[in-house]
Amino acid sequence: MKKIIVKCNTTEEEILQSATAYYESLGYETQQCVTENGETCMQARKTSWVRNATGMSYAIRLVVRRTKDNSYELSAGWGKWADKVIVGGIAVFIAFGVLVIPTCVGIINQIRLPKQCLDYVSQALKLAHPECRIYQVV
Repeated sequence: MKKIIVKCNTTEEEILQSATAYYESLGYETQQCVTENGETCMQARKTSWVRNATGMSYAIRLVVRRTKDNSYELSAGWGKWADKVIVGGIAVFIAFGVLVIPTCVGIINQIRLPKQCLDYVSQALKLAHPECRIYQVV
């Protein structure tokens, strides 16, 4: 899971709306939710029966947590739907060796999603709030 710390005058709602609008513009299905720890999150997935069959279904989850110093910790990782990508990819590989390349492409794209999500949210927040400071968590 990738993480950043955001220090600026923003809200959880603004952060989640920015990510939601971005993923919806790319054709993802999105939903906002609350985690088991009470943190707000956004999940996005791009799927269809063809994507599921070839292992190219993508899912991302962005969790926003307000910290004690009024900044926000953003964590991005594979969505709960992502397990189906891996299982589907393995099944396709076993059943249809021809589809190995699309499955590999799907897995690579899935791995890149957390960084892409945080990069987009960081850029959107910096545009909306020039005073915004973004820190990578290693």
